[in-house]
Amino acid sequence: MTEKTTQKLTESEKVSVSTTEVAKAYLIAEIGKKVKDGKMKLGDSTFWLLRKAYETGDENTKQAILTVVKELVNLSSDGKEAVQAYWIDHIRDEALKEPGKQILAKQENGDL
Repeated sequence: MTEKTTQKLTESEKVSVSTTEVAKAYLIAEIGKKVKDGKMKLGDSTFWLLRKAYETGDENTKQAILTVVKELVNLSSDGKEAVQAYWIDHIRDEALKEPGKQILAKQENGDL
């Protein structure tokens, strides 16, 4: 409770607040807050889910997913790291690593 808020309470309210055993608190983050390089952080789960969908998709679905991933890498502050982690590092099948490697290579060359 801030000092300003405390000053507005009556003495009985102050006692009530000070003897409360459980208090709920919520921490929120501003939606759309830009955190790095003027870009929003998207989150690992998005890239992980897209990779899982890529694994099971037909060729049209796979191409659509790759298009989305490329755009998200460019638009988010954490896309490059998430592709490295969930499209390359955590994958055992070398063939499944290739799309991730290609996306990062294009991003490094400025081709995305």
